[in-house]
Parts: sequence; C-alpha cells; structure tokens
Amino acid sequence: MSDPFRNKPNARATVEQDDLKAVNAFFRTLGHVSCDPSAIVDIGHSLLSLLESSLTDVDLESDLFDLIGNPEVAAELLKLRPSVQRHSSSIRAELTGSYGRERTKKTKQQSPEKFLPSSSLSGLQYSSPFEAKGRTRTDSATHGGAFRQRAPFLSGSVTSTTSATADSIQELSPDFPGSDNPFVAKPTYPAPKSSNIEFRSEELYKEIFVPPPQPCSAAQQRLKVAECLDPPLRRIFEHTEHFNPVQSTVFSAVYHTSENLLICAPTGAGKTNIALLAIGREILHRMHERAWRCVYIAPMRALASEIVRKLANSLRSLSVEVLEYTGDTNPTLPSLRRSQVLVTTPEKWDVLSRNSAHWQSGLAASIRLLVIDEIHLLHDNRGPVLEAVVARTLRLAEIQQTRVRIVGLSATLPNYVDISAFLRVTPEKGLFYFDASYRPVPLGQRLIGMRKRRDRGSESALIEVCYEKARSFVTCGHQVIIFVHSRKKTKLLAEDLLKMARERNEASLFVQSERSQDQLPRTIRSADLRMLLMHGVGIHHAGLARSDRIATETHFRDGSITLLVSTATLAWGVNLPARAVIIYGTKIYDASRGGFVDIGVLDILQIFGRAGRPEYDSYGEGIILTEEQRLPFFYRLLSVQMPIESQMLNGFALVDHLNAEIATGHVTSEHEALAWLACLYLSVRLAKNPLHYGIAWEDVQRDPTLSAFKYQLLKKSIDALVIAGLVSVDSELSQLEPTDWGIVASRFYVSHQTMQIFKENLRQDASASQVIRCISSSSEFENLALREEEIPELETLYADACPYEYPRHANIAIRSKLEDESEYFLNGYTGKVYILLQSYISRATVHDFALLSDMRYIEESATRLFGAVFEIALRQGWPELARNASELARAVERRLWPFEHPLTQMQNVQASVVDLIKNRNIPHDIQILRRLSNEQWTDLLGSPSHVQIMAEIVSEFPYLEVSGHLSALAEQLFRIQISCTPCWKWGSRLHSTRTSEAARYTLMINDVDAGVMVYSQSVTFSKKQVQERETSFFEIYLSHGGQWPQTFEAVFLSEEWLGADQKYVLQTDAPGPPQSQLIRTPLLNLRLLGREALGFGLGAACDTLFPGLSHLNPIQTQICHSVLHSDASLFIGMPPNAGKDLVLLLCILRQLRAKRSAHCRVLYLSLASNNMDDMDACLRRWLSVLDVRLLDLSDGCKAGIHDPMVVCCVTPKQLLDWLLDKTESAIAFFDSVDLVLVDNMHHLNEDNGVLAESALVAVRAVTRRSTRLVAFGNLIGNAMDLASWLSTSRMYNFALEHSPTPIAFSVIPFRERNIAERFARMDQTIRKIVQHHNAEQVIVLVQSDRECIETARRLLHVAAADGTSHRAGIEGHLLDVSVLNADIGQFLAFGIGVLVGEMNNVLQSLMQDLFSARKLSWLAVAFPLLDELRCSAPVVVVKGTEWHLTAGGTWKHLSPSVLLKILQRCGCQEIQRGSFYLLASESRKAYFQKLLECEVPVEAGIRTEEDLGLFLCQMVAGDLVSEPEESFQLTRETYLSRRLAQNPSWYPWVTANDNEMRTVVETSLLRMASIGLLRIQASSSAVLTLEPTTLGKLACFFSLRPIFFERINNLLSEMNQEKREQKAHDLAHEDHACMPDSCKVEDSIPDAAKESDNGPATQVIPYNVVRFETAARELLYIGLREIAPHCSSMELAVAAAVVAAEKGFDPAVSPLLRFAKVERKEHRRSSHARPTPRIALNVSSVERVQLNWIQVSLCFRKIELEGINRTQPERIYASALPASCPVTKLVCFAFSAVTEELLGYGISEETVLHVDLELRRHIPAGGKLKLKLFCFPVELTHEIGVSLSDEQMSASSSTRKQ
Repeated sequence: MSDPFRNKPNARATVEQDDLKAVNAFFRTLGHVSCDPSAIVDIGHSLLSLLESSLTDVDLESDLFDLIGNPEVAAELLKLRPSVQRHSSSIRAELTGSYGRERTKKTKQQSPEKFLPSSSLSGLQYSSPFEAKGRTRTDSATHGGAFRQRAPFLSGSVTSTTSATADSIQELSPDFPGSDNPFVAKPTYPAPKSSNIEFRSEELYKEIFVPPPQPCSAAQQRLKVAECLDPPLRRIFEHTEHFNPVQSTVFSAVYHTSENLLICAPTGAGKTNIALLAIGREILHRMHERAWRCVYIAPMRALASEIVRKLANSLRSLSVEVLEYTGDTNPTLPSLRRSQVLVTTPEKWDVLSRNSAHWQSGLAASIRLLVIDEIHLLHDNRGPVLEAVVARTLRLAEIQQTRVRIVGLSATLPNYVDISAFLRVTPEKGLFYFDASYRPVPLGQRLIGMRKRRDRGSESALIEVCYEKARSFVTCGHQVIIFVHSRKKTKLLAEDLLKMARERNEASLFVQSERSQDQLPRTIRSADLRMLLMHGVGIHHAGLARSDRIATETHFRDGSITLLVSTATLAWGVNLPARAVIIYGTKIYDASRGGFVDIGVLDILQIFGRAGRPEYDSYGEGIILTEEQRLPFFYRLLSVQMPIESQMLNGFALVDHLNAEIATGHVTSEHEALAWLACLYLSVRLAKNPLHYGIAWEDVQRDPTLSAFKYQLLKKSIDALVIAGLVSVDSELSQLEPTDWGIVASRFYVSHQTMQIFKENLRQDASASQVIRCISSSSEFENLALREEEIPELETLYADACPYEYPRHANIAIRSKLEDESEYFLNGYTGKVYILLQSYISRATVHDFALLSDMRYIEESATRLFGAVFEIALRQGWPELARNASELARAVERRLWPFEHPLTQMQNVQASVVDLIKNRNIPHDIQILRRLSNEQWTDLLGSPSHVQIMAEIVSEFPYLEVSGHLSALAEQLFRIQISCTPCWKWGSRLHSTRTSEAARYTLMINDVDAGVMVYSQSVTFSKKQVQERETSFFEIYLSHGGQWPQTFEAVFLSEEWLGADQKYVLQTDAPGPPQSQLIRTPLLNLRLLGREALGFGLGAACDTLFPGLSHLNPIQTQICHSVLHSDASLFIGMPPNAGKDLVLLLCILRQLRAKRSAHCRVLYLSLASNNMDDMDACLRRWLSVLDVRLLDLSDGCKAGIHDPMVVCCVTPKQLLDWLLDKTESAIAFFDSVDLVLVDNMHHLNEDNGVLAESALVAVRAVTRRSTRLVAFGNLIGNAMDLASWLSTSRMYNFALEHSPTPIAFSVIPFRERNIAERFARMDQTIRKIVQHHNAEQVIVLVQSDRECIETARRLLHVAAADGTSHRAGIEGHLLDVSVLNADIGQFLAFGIGVLVGEMNNVLQSLMQDLFSARKLSWLAVAFPLLDELRCSAPVVVVKGTEWHLTAGGTWKHLSPSVLLKILQRCGCQEIQRGSFYLLASESRKAYFQKLLECEVPVEAGIRTEEDLGLFLCQMVAGDLVSEPEESFQLTRETYLSRRLAQNPSWYPWVTANDNEMRTVVETSLLRMASIGLLRIQASSSAVLTLEPTTLGKLACFFSLRPIFFERINNLLSEMNQEKREQKAHDLAHEDHACMPDSCKVEDSIPDAAKESDNGPATQVIPYNVVRFETAARELLYIGLREIAPHCSSMELAVAAAVVAAEKGFDPAVSPLLRFAKVERKEHRRSSHARPTPRIALNVSSVERVQLNWIQVSLCFRKIELEGINRTQPERIYASALPASCPVTKLVCFAFSAVTEELLGYGISEETVLHVDLELRRHIPAGGKLKLKLFCFPVELTHEIGVSLSDEQMSASSSTRKQ
C-alpha cells in the first residue's frame, strides 16, 4: 500500500533526520490500517494518545492490537515508541492541519467505512503472515468453510448476521461436514450493515448507534409444550404454553438425543429454559438410577442464586433437590450427595472436582449432564478455569467409561465452531447459532466516547451527557437505569443529576407525582434515599438495608420513580423494567489486578439484558459512556468481531492447572499430560491461530501439528513445578509424582509461585507476624500495587490497627524513608497487604475506596492461604506453625484476634453484654468459666443482672472433655488412646460461617520433648453427637524412639472458633516399655522328608490322607521329629501357607499311635471362632478315613462323647458353656483328654480375647497335668512368653520370610486426614503397583462393595491405557454378566473381575473360576467376601485397613486374624514368591509394619476391669473357684498376671504384686455382687463362698461384661425414682382436692404445679412405658456399639428383660422384649461350611408341678436345610444334624393373656427340652397364659397362648388351701 503522505513533504519538514525512518513507519502504519484520510486522522490521534500514555509496553500491546488489528504491525510500532513520543507534536500538527479541513466538510452521519478505522470497527479483516505468504487461512474465525446453512425459516442469507452486506458474507463451503445442517451459517466477523449504523460527532463526545436488527419472522415454528413433552415433565413448564423459536429449533436435539450441544443465542432468547429442558431429559431417563447428577455452571454467584431459584421452583414438582454451591454457600457433603442438580461457578466447581474425596465419594463421578452458561468466558481471565473443568470432565469420562453430556450456552460469538470442537460437539447434530434478530425484544446499542477537553473536567462532561441521554427517555415517559461501579457513586451521581435538573429549571423532570415525607414508606431507613425518592430518583446497592432495597424496587416497578442509579448487583439479581440502561463509565477497580480495568463483556451483556425485557417492554436501548480511545474496543466487543482465544498461557495458569491434575492423580505421566493438553481449548486455537500464541510461521511450516511446541510447553510447566517443589519426576518411567506441597497447592487453589515462597520462608517456629508476612508475600497479591497517595492512610492503619509489627530481617536491605532511619517496609505490595490484612481483622475503618476494595480482595484469599499454611504445617509435623496458622485463619473469619475474649464471637448477644465481656476482667479459659458459681459470676460482673445470660453463653460455647492413655506395645511401638466428648449446648448464639450441622476439629499428637507433631487427623462432631454428648474414641499407633516415659500431648484445634481448643497431656506411670522378646527360629537347611516318613503303617489310607503330597516343606521337616516322635508340649509359630493343617493332623496321628489300644480323647480349641468351619471340614475328611469320631459342639449335641476315639472341636465360648452345664459327661471328658490342640493363639489380641484367655485357663484347670498341649500361632513377637505360660517344653517361631512361598511385604502410609481423600490417593498407588507388576495377576481387597466398583473403574483406566482387551475365553460370559450388571460386564471385557456382596453365588463362582484359569488379570474383592475367596495371586493389595464402620461412627481396623487370611491368598507356587502391599493410614502404619515383622507381642485377653469381672464370673459359674482366695490364685495363673509384670502400661493396673492384685480381685468380686451377678456368703467355718446367680450365669452365656448390667440397673433405678416422685405428686394433688376450700393454701401445691403469669404451670411428666422404651433403646444401642459389639440385639434385649424381671421392674420387661424380635444379621459363611438348619419351635405341654412352678416342655421340628453345597454329598450334612435342636439355653417369660401382666420367667439350667418358670403372681381365672420363649444360640423365638386345664387350676387351689 502506498504512503498517503508521499506527496506531502512539508509534513516532515520539522522532523529530525535520525528519526525520519521512525516517523515514516508511523505514517506507513496508518496506510496499512485505512485508505480513508478521515479515518486516518482518528486513528492517528488514537495511536498517539496510546503511545504517549503511561501504560507499560505489555499492557499497551493489547490496546494497539485492538486498534490496528495486526499483531506484527503493533509490535513494530512499539519499537518506534520513543521516537514517536519525541516528535508527537509534529505528527499531531500534520494530522490536524492537513486533514482537519477535509474532515469538517463531511456530514455528521456517514458510513463507518468512510470515517471509522476499517480494521478496528469494520470486519477485523487484517492482513496476516499466512496471507502474505500466499497461504489460505484455516482459522474458522476468518474462513468460511466450517459453518452450516441458515435455517429455512430465516429471512435474509445467514444466521450469523442479518444486517451484513452481501459482499461481507463468504460463500458456503461444501466440504464442511456440517453443511447439511440448516441452522448454522459460515463464520464471519459480522459487522452491522453500514447503511444502518449512525455516527454522530459532538463537541463533548463521539457516538455510534447500532440499531436493532430486523426481528425474525413471527410465523416461525413454535412448539406447544403440552404436545412435545412427556407428561412427567410438563409440570416443569406449567407456566409456558409454547416454546419460543430458538427453543423450538433446538428442541429435538436437546430432548431426543444425548449429543453434546453448543447453542449461541442473544440475551433473552430463553437459554435457561433450554438448560432446564436438558435437565428434565436426564431426570426422565435416570429416574430409577441410584446416583446421577446435573451440574449447572453459572458465570457469577449472583446469577447462580437466580438460577437456583428458577430451577428449584420448576423441579419441585419432581422432588428433585437443587443446591447452590458458590462462595456465598458452603453446603455439607451429605447435602451435596442428596442433591441431583448442583448450581455452581467455574471456580467452585474447579475446587470441588480437584478434591479427590468428592470424586471418590461418587459426588463428581456421578455427573451425567454438565451445563456451562456464558461459555464465551473462555476469553476472560477466568477462561483457564473453564478450560480446566471441561478438560477434567472429558478426561474422567474417558477414564470411567461413562457418558457425560455437555451443553454449552453462549451469547453470539464469532468462532463458535472452535468452541464446539472443544466441547466435543458434532457440528451437524449439536451446533446452533442464532443472531441478534432472535432477541425477543429488539435492542439498540449506543456507544458514546467522551472527548478530552482542557477547558472542562471529564467528570462534569460525563454527567452532562448522562443527563441528556436519560432526559431523552424520561421526557417520553420511559424509565431509565444508570449503572455505576461503586456504592458511593450511586448517591453522588443521583444528587448530581438532580442538581443539573434544578440548574436547568427541570426539577420536576423525574417526578411522576408530588409526594411528601409522610407518604413514603416508614420502612425506609436511609435519609438520603428518602430525600431522593421524593424527587423521583432512586438508588440501589448491596449496602442498603434490605427494606430500603425492596422499597426502591417496588417504587420503580410501579412507575413511581423514573430514574434509578444502581450498582451491577441489580443487573444480576433483580429483574426490573427499564426502557434504557446506561453504563456510566467503563473503568472498574479490579483488586486482583491492583488497578482499574475495562468492564467485562459479561457484565455489559447482563446489564443490556435489563433493557427491554419481554414481559415489560417492546424495545430497549443500551448505552455505554466510555472514553474516546476505548470506543473502537467496545464497538468491536459488542459487534462480536473478536475471536474467542484461550487464556491458558496468560501468566502461569497452565502451570497451576497442570499441578492440579497431577495432584489429583488424573495426570501421572508426560504422556497423560499431553493427552490432557489436547483436551484444552488452547489446543484447538493453537492450530487455528498460532501467531496469537507466539509461534512463528517458520515453526508452523516445520511442524504443522505443533507437537514440538506443545511438548516444550508442557516441559517448561513441569520444570516450573519441579523447581517449586510441587512435583517430582521419575525420569526413567516418565512418571509425575505430586509432593505434599503440590497436593496442598491444588487443594487450596494456591499458585506455584506462592508455594515456592512458602517453602522458602515458612519455618517450624514461625511466629504469627512471620506467618502474616509470608501470606502477604503471596503472588496472589502481587498486582496490588502500592500507590503514593495510599501511604499516609496505611501508616495510620499500621499504628492504630496492627497488633503485630512487621518482622525485620537483617538480610533485607530496604532504603529508609523514616527520620529515625529504621527499616521502611512500605515499598511494595507485601507491606500493604500486611497492614490491610490486620486492619480487616481489627475491624478498622478504611476511607480510600481503592484500599477498601483491596482489603476485601485480601480477605477473600487470606483464609484460603492460611488454610494452606495450616495444612503444610500438619504434613511437615510443625505444631507451633499449625497453631498459629489455624488461629489466624479463624481470626480472619471471625474478625477477632486470638488474644481477645472468645465469648465475643457469640451471635445474638446484647451489645451491653458484649461490652461487659470486653471491659470486665473475665478469664479467657472456658474451662474456668464453666466451673464458676453464681456468686463468683456476680463478683466478676459486678451485678447479678447478667449472671444467667452469661451462664447460658458459656454453656453454648464449644468445650471438649478429653481423656487419654499412653501405653507401650513393643520397645518402640506406642499406642495412644483418646476419648473425647462434646460438652456444650447446641445453640444459635455461636454461629458457624461454614455450616451449622457439624463442629470440626483437628486432632494433633505432639511430642512435647522433641517439639514435633507425630500425627494429625480430622474430627467432626455432628449436631446429634453434640446434643446427645456421644463420646468418640481414637486409637493411634506410633513408632517412636527416645527416652521413656515420653510426654505427648493431644491437641484439639477447632476449625471454626477461637478459644475452643483443648489440650490434654498424655503420660504414663509405667517404669519403661516392654523389653524385646523377639526370638525367631532359624530355618535349617535340611533334606526334605518324604511322605513315607508319615505312614505309621496306614497303608492305603496314607494316599487318602495325603493326596498329592510327596515331601514335607522345610518348616514341617524341621519340626516333624518333635511332633511325631515326642509327647512333649509344643508351641509352634508358623507363617501363613506353611502347612499348619498337616502338622495338626500329625499331632493327632501321634496320639492315636500312642493310644491305639485305649481311649484317645483329643480337644481341638480354636481361639478364632470364625475359622471353625474350614478346620472342621478338613478334620472331618481326615478322621473319617481313620475311623475317629469328630464331635462338633456347634451342633449343640454331645452324643458320642463316650466313644473311645473322639476328637472334639470347640470354640472358647462353647467350651465355657460346656463347663457351665456341669454335667458328669463333660467332667469325665475333660478328665480323660490326652491331647489339647490350641489354634490361633494370636487371637488373644482380638477384641473378645477375654473368652480365649478364660477358655485356656479353664482347660488347664480341668485337664490332667500330663495332658500334651500343642499351641499354634502366627505373627507373634513374644512366642517365648506364651510358651512359658503354657508350660510347653519346646518353642518354634518362624518368620514370614520362612514361608514356602516367600512373601515380600510393604506397608505404605497415607497422610490424608479424610478417609475418602485417602482412598483416592490409594487408587493412584494401586495403579502404580499394577503397572509395576504388569505381567502378574493382582487381587485388590477393599472396604465395601462401592469401593470395590470404584477400584475396578480405576483398573479399567489402566487397562484402557494399555489398549489391551482380555476377551480370550470369556466371550461366552460377557452377555450374561452384562445383563445382570453392565459395569461388571465392561470390567470383564478388560480382564477385571469383581467380587461384591450383591452378586449371587453363581456369579461369584464364575469370577473366581475365570481368575483361577488366568483369564482375568485383576480381581477386586470386598472385605465382607474374604471368607468366600478361594483364589490366590502373586500380588495382593489391601486398600485401607478400615474393616467396617462401627455403630459409634469409628472405624474397625483389620485384626491379625483377618490379615492372616489375606496373607494366605498371597503367593504363587509357579513363581515361588508373593508380593503383599498394605495401604494404611499413617496412624496404623507402625503397628502393621511391626506386626508383619513379627515384632508385636501378644498381650493378655483380660485387659480391662470389665474383662476381669467377666473372667471371674465365668470361673465362679463353672465351679472352678468357690472362694475369693481361690479367685485370686486362679487370677495369678492367667496370662494377664505374666504380661502385667512385663508391660504394665498396657493395662489399667499399675503393678502386678500380690497385694495389689488381691485388692483388684476383691474389688471386682464386690462390684459383681452389688450388681447381682454373684452371691458372697459366709459359711459355717467363717469362710466366704462365691455362688453364681441367675444373672451371673446369663452373663457368662452371653459373654456380657458387668457394665451392661450396671447400666440396666441404673436405668431401672432412675425409672423407679421417677415413679415414686410421680406417685408423691399424685397423692399431693389428691390430698389438696379433698381439703375444704377454706383450708387450701397456695403453698400446699408443689412448685411445679403452680400457675404463673406467663401461662399454665409446668407439669411433671408422668412415668410411662414410652419413656422407658426410648431410654432402653439408647441403652441397647450403646450396648451393641460399645459394651458388647459381639452380641446380637436379641441377646441384649433378653438379658435386659431378665434383669428387669429379677429386680421386680415388671413393666419394663415387655418393652424390652419388643427389641428381641429384631433378628440378628447373619454373617456370611464360608462356601464349604455346613448349612444352618431352620428349626420350628413348638410348645408340647405346659404342666403345673407346684403352686408357684410351671414346667414348659418343647418340641422342635426341622423345616428344611438352606445353603447346602451341592458339590459335596448331602448325606454328610444330614448325618451331622443332631437328633434334637442345637439349643443350649432357653429363656421363657409368662404373661397373663388378659392383663399382659408378667407372671414369672424361667431359664433352663442345662441343655434340656423343658424349662421351669417360677410364678410371682397368681394365675388369672381361666388359666390363660401367654408364653414368650427365646432359644440360643440359634436365636429362635416363639410366642404362644396356652390355657391350663380345670384339673390343673383345681389342683392349684387345693394346694393353695393346704
């Protein structure tokens, strides 16, 4: 293009020769921009103004690009900036002189092509390097080949613009895949038609008016709602009769398909209803699904609230819960899970989806629909967040193999095809574009650019123009809303407009009707608003009282006022009518950038949307008042000519979002990082417009796919994360590992630069001031520039409102600005933030508007940053930093310093009380305040008037009662037990800013001596727990060295309230930890013994006994001689899979060989009751070959006990019950036992270990001294101690590595305090384990069915990433499995099996068969199905040690026995090794590590006072002791006595000397006697004797500890006391009623019954059964949860009823028995276990044997057998069934059939078919009784009505007479 100044040499006459080139280049630039001389003048002045401004080159570059349109020309012009500035006056003079005259000749209304810069205001058709080199552009924003045709019902040519001239529309491209869709046209940069645009140039301003386009035809299709929607969804649109044209056009795609959609339509076109239609479709199709969720992402919080209201009203009829999740709300996780529709903002959804706990809990993983409103925000600075959440959703949908529908809604935008590609929209099916003609109300746009004038201030000119524009509408009877950008400006502008009206004698311009002060509503509080309303002008902003805002809205809506000045909150929240809206100024203060920026396009569109709403007006107009130089920018912005570009490369957005993906485990390698990058909008635009992102044309030619650029981009981002310490890289595997710092950065939304600052500055002992300074240095605040005019006010705030001085450092050299030459810190944003943050907490008044905005921005980020520091301190183990950070975070939330009184946090407290708290010297310690009496409160307060209210305030303040115990389990393994009870009243005075449904604490365990934190976890108390004061228990294991005793402290830090922290010092009086007794037996290198060494002359039977056995394994070979050729007692510790069963058989064979000609009695005692089924089947098979009878007491039948060859299998409970029977056969059997086999000695460490220890003590007491005893155990650290207690002659203890299949184990700890987050992190580790063992089968054991499915989905991602499908051999099963469960069928297709409880037996067997046949690579198994598992694998992974959740809300962890079962499934004979991975929480890592190393000692089963009481009760009931001294002597024989001497810290008793233990035993006996479990009597020889009571025998049978009966007694005593008080109250009323009126006095009436002035008297609640039922229910619940978790509800209820009957509290018996009808939930049995017979219980006869005795005889009828394994002979089970029912205890209650009164009860003394009932009351006339019978342990219940015959009744009468 030629230089337009070529023929004007005078223009350069005054230009110096050295700058001639630069000035020529400037004019050449004008030639590139336009050929119109008039346009050159405007552009030239604009360019000079920009180049002369104070903007930096970085900020100026974008403005130059907006004006010029060519990035290369803009960059070249920046280089010439100094020269142009030096000669700007000459250039301006030439522009004005040469072309000013031509410009004045033109008319005031011209086409913009003749006046405006063509590149900036007319099409944006700028030249580019692509076009310069002859290459056709592929950018969809400037190329016409990627858009669909126009809808046939539209007038004109295309939908992208209706006003554009024909030559501005390019031809449709036939090769575009979506060209067959008639709803979308080719992309252009649409400019309004030139002939319609009006341009006006005035003295004060320039104006561009864009008239509304021609509305679309009214004859377009409008679907009828009732005809096109299904009936359930019609209620959603009950107020809508027809869909509008836009909704009708997209209806089919939205409602009848599941395609992703992008719908571009103008504001007011009904896009929200389109989203509602999509949500309704999901509701209709997923009505029967268990977990699904729709997420609606709104651009702003205010709009989200409006969307929530609309969706909630529409979906209420379908019972769909809509929840808002924004910065204004913080719902709890349960409420999030309950909701089906979630409305949120991009930032909140990013935070939520980053949180692994939410994905793991199924919250975010259940998304089925994602609606993104205003998706053109991609071009905003918030665009990277939107890119990240969409990319994360797309990636996780691929990982989880689920379908997530994405619906994008947007205003009109140019490159909508790029957006559709980003959203994975199929253009021919889901892309719709509607231009402005589809707006329901035509909208005119008027852009006014204010000129700069030296003779007049810019503000006054702006007010004048604003007044004129508003006046033009008001005079025509219309209303106007003016939007300003600050609350203060609303009042000032309203007053200025009124002042201008008065100056022009138009004071009544805005007044519709005269009104006085009295006519205004009295609810208006603001005097300024009242004055303005009188003149017809209103103001509206969030700072007004709600009543004032409502009054303003009402007056404007009814037309009382015509002009309203408001902030933007009105545009987002309230729908008000207005003909015109005016945006007063386009500069708004952005605290995040530290300065004024242009108003965003989203705000403009929202404000313009308030003009001409369909229900209020037929035309609307939007006016923007801006600066002259910004006029081209806003014209282009509103003309939709600016393509939407990705903002991911702005700043460090890409780095931070990549860290979030790595931290959450969604990206684990560079390959996955590239796949994530491909999902970003950045990848779409890189291919279309590489120049915009700094890619040279030569690079594009060399690499058209830009793969090298993308890799370098990621490489730089990863390097930045590595330098900041957020990510670690495994260079060999290209694996990306998040560090603790990276996880914290992702969770708390902190930039990597800030984390680097934290890492460099945070220290363990950082003070509060240092923490504040570190926060103030965060990169989040680096844009808060310090301005010179702010320094005086900041210095004042620092002196008055900052309690912490700025920390000085000697290594920081700052130039002093103070007179005393002290260090001056106000030289940057750090000092400014430091002051403003403290000023906010101190509630200081800030006058400067910019400072106030900065303070609000700091406050929004400070809590999050303090939370990040707190989390860092927890992970680093820094208790002091954690306390300071936590207190400062709460200080920001409460705006209260930690040193201020905590009671001032209370809400709804009178101001006088608050002043009293602040001014009086009231202690800060809440514990002290809780103990104050009324007199002490009076002394503190100085007056008794506020004593009551202060007591109530203190009672509502959070307070925890904490207790704990420190004990040593091994030499360097400690256990900490903590109990915590919330002891405050849940009230409304203490308001939580986060949630009102829970109180959150953080528990820290600190080593006081070392000054470090050794453990932390989150603790939550629900509202119910606080109200009922439920106690929470915590058990923590620590591996820690150092001096003993060590001092630990348990600290509970409140996450919400200052002053609510609790500290408890954990100490022990034990002299030292137990000394290590680890003795391992070395495995000798012996020649393996062959099978012939075991023959014993058995002949052919040997093949049956040992099928497939050729040699013994090394362990069996080493112990074979001691087992087979010796009668010595042995203790054998063997690892899993070492052949223990064979050794057991060898022991029995040895005994049979020695006793072949005589009786042989073997007792097999398994301390693990749940292991009996497996061992019973094994022994039954062996002994049937040897013709030896197997006696199983679980059948309840002891027939065959006198046979000569008997092996009896019992559990501890069965053995104790047998002793309790006291039958001669039992005594004879025990006396003749030759061999006792004790299995699973490690079960002494189990919860019910008291039964195991009691059984062992009983066995040793009732068997002969010569009886051989062989004990077996696993993973025992003190085998020598156990062997010594059992008096064995020899001990073997082999380690885990000595197993025939060596197992390499690894315990991996996880620090996450939340279990869901911990499981999510474990999933990432499991993935790495699976990839490491890529060629081996893996079994993963998880907590529950749901976790099992989630783990399988993670494994599916690994399989899908490998691209391998394991379909070989399973094709025939896929269809059947997919019909039952689609997810499981999909898992099978990729070689993944699952074993969950919801499967039937057939499917479970199929899974295990396929895995055993190596047709599956991975098998995920739920813990409850562990007994069903019969497969083994080379690799076994345990995902978490949390076994199940107890009734008390605490987790039950894996026991050693369960861990041994799992280890039995680890290892493969083919490769002769196994790998075992245990993923555990940090609190359990030390314990399980020591356990697997066989270093954890087995402690006594009797470990509490309750256990000791139950033990003594069992010994007395079994006649093993009859005197207190015998009890003491027997206690000395327990394992407890031995362990108490070696490890006293583990037990509640300090020493084990005889005197102390005798006192302990006597105290326990006296306690049980007081409860009623024992009777202590003095014999004739003055010796005390012990006798069991009925309750004592019942306690032994049910294994109930004394505390249960103690609590039942307390409950009955309370009810009796209440009954007596009620009776006395009734008698008092009766006496008062019988008195003459003259004798009645007021004092004779109890106080509780007196009438008061406030109403009727408070009545004493009478005693009733309902209240007892409630109390009993709670007691039984506590019993199930704490006291007797091994018992069923029936056992507890019957035991409680017996106590009530025994104590004479008969009315309580029947309510308690109601709970006994609840059947116990049976545990799953092993697949090869014998079935449980169903038995029917019937009463055969009822006889009256004595006056007060009735004998009830029973009969049992076997109904059927359930669960028979058909693979084994049924005859085995049939023959094994006893002749009678397996019942060992029978309890019967007799009630009157008429009055329901308890007559008596009875308990069978032994296993018989009858029970004797002792009657307490006479049998009613007619002899009708109702019997309730309960049988145990099979838990049969029967209720029957019987009648005694006349003979029995007459016999009773004669007996009574005698």
